[in-house]
Amino acid sequence: MNAINGFVIDIHNETNQSHLIRLFENSTLPDGVKINFRNTEYDYNFLKSLAQSKGFIGNGINADQELKFAISNGLKTEKYLTKFLPHKEILIDGLSNYVEVEIPARTSLLFQLMPRL
Repeated sequence: MNAINGFVIDIHNETNQSHLIRLFENSTLPDGVKINFRNTEYDYNFLKSLAQSKGFIGNGINADQELKFAISNGLKTEKYLTKFLPHKEILIDGLSNYVEVEIPARTSLLFQLMPRL
């Protein structure tokens, strides 16, 4: 599997409540929550298919605001509250390796899985 090295996504929560989302898991997004690749028209279903067929790899997370999120590698889950987590090897496969992020109500934000150099 040739994993995709990093990504930047736009996340929009147009609802009045926060939502906990496991990125690229095989489930539907809540009504009012939209996720797209930055500067493209790729929709979330396409992103999920990429995660499950190729996987995403990265070396940390960067967001434009402080977020509650968790990184799971299938064996253990680590929780964070930050907007910048450098030098953290991450694999996302749409199954047991995932990033779970809490998206605050009425929020639009950028979320980046930083590429490995």
